[in-house]
Formats: sequence, structure tokens, C-alpha cells
Amino acid sequence: MFAIATDEHVLYVFRTEADAIDYCEGPDVESGVWQFFDHAGTPLEAVFSEPVKRSALSVTHGRYALRPAPGVSLIERLAEVQAVEGFGVVRSVDDVHRLLTTH
Repeated sequence: MFAIATDEHVLYVFRTEADAIDYCEGPDVESGVWQFFDHAGTPLEAVFSEPVKRSALSVTHGRYALRPAPGVSLIERLAEVQAVEGFGVVRSVDDVHRLLTTH
């Protein structure tokens, strides 16, 4: 499971979809800061079942799930990634490229 923080050009590698959803806050997801991809690098989109709510005093995170979506695959977007935050052996853009091309 992968997510690109588009404002930082950092690719985050998560063990599970739940880990990604826990880490990526709803308001940032809603505003397009995060772009998600499954384990094969296929694009995913966030579908909100509970919207983000903003008021003068607070912001709620909303609730979302990730679903397959049309778009550019992760392997095609690797050139824009400047750093990788991962786990295990996935620590660099080259590691991600190898992972995506060997499966």
C-alpha cells in the first residue's frame, strides 16, 4: 500500500490500507495532498462516507475508504518522488520500482 504526499513529494509505504487511512488525515486527503496506490501500484481514490467538517473552532477528519480509480500508475509517477518513507526492504525509489516490476 502506497501514498504520495504531493506537497512533499514523499512516497509512504504502508503495511495495510488501514495503516494508510489512520496516517493520512481526512482534510488533507480531501484537499488532494495524498494520492493512494495499492500494492501493485494501481491508483486508488478516497471515497468519504462521513465528510470532513470545518468550523471556526474545529475540523473533523471525516471517514473514508479507498477504492480502485482510473489514473496514472505509481510506477509512472515515481519520477516525481524525492524520498521514500517505508518499512522492511522498501527504503528507496529503486526499491519501489523493483517491487512493482517483479510482481
